[in-house]
Amino acid sequence: MTDFIRGQIIFRRAVGSVTPDYSQPRHARFESGYPFVYDIALALIECDPGTYADEQLLPFTLSGAPDSFRLSLDRRGDPVPDYARIDKLDGLLRTMQIKPPFLGSLLCCGGMVLRKTRFPGAPGRVVMAGAGIMRSPITVVPEKEMFSLLGSPSRLTMGSPEPVPEAFPDGSIPSQTFDKPIWGFGERRAIPSTLHLDVLDHGKEIISLLYRDDLSEAEARRLEELKASPLCEPFKVHWKDELFAEYYRRSSEAGAVGQLDSYPTAEERQRQRRVVDEIVKAMVEEQRREDSLRYA
Repeated sequence: MTDFIRGQIIFRRAVGSVTPDYSQPRHARFESGYPFVYDIALALIECDPGTYADEQLLPFTLSGAPDSFRLSLDRRGDPVPDYARIDKLDGLLRTMQIKPPFLGSLLCCGGMVLRKTRFPGAPGRVVMAGAGIMRSPITVVPEKEMFSLLGSPSRLTMGSPEPVPEAFPDGSIPSQTFDKPIWGFGERRAIPSTLHLDVLDHGKEIISLLYRDDLSEAEARRLEELKASPLCEPFKVHWKDELFAEYYRRSSEAGAVGQLDSYPTAEERQRQRRVVDEIVKAMVEEQRREDSLRYA
């Protein structure tokens, strides 16, 4: 066992503070705007099992200068509600409450939830994905730049940032940045889903049964049990959707469907998307032909 931690973190501006109107009295300068800058933080952290509590809101502070930031992340925090497991990790951002420490108005502080993944890491280690919100009195960290993280559990040094232009496309949600092959400690990979692993395992099982016509009695009973499970709630969109069933069948035959807890490389992701685009175009064209014959 070791206290050595490595990881990555990238930021996106959520709300920027409004530049004060210095023509106004000091006490009135921030009345019509936000006095703080808020940033969304996405992270990937490799550590020993049990180093950080998962599914808890872990307080953190950011200190130092731009060329030597230090992230102090608590190892324990406040548990998130059980129902949060059926939401993607970044969906928890909507309910996060930042608790500033003493002199919080002078510090960059925030909260982050870590969730276990099966992302490839060193033997015996666990890789956790994280999403958080940071509050600071001024703009401190750059957007769309990936920092490396190295250090001990409670004190992580942020290395020189690497620009990642494809992160956080305009109008995107944070999970779309997790889905880009920019993560990892060597060969970069994507994280297609940050759902809780229990939810992903239930999803893999229910999808494997939904699109089969040859279910045994035991499998049919299991399918109904899964449909009644709250852990399968994120997959309801697939139920009784004949169009999606056809898309899934063709994608599976073409080898373009990965496991929900797979982590494709850039090359694998490009191939999947190329095949999916071809399948979708073919299905759209078939639907157009059917419509033209139906309404001719």
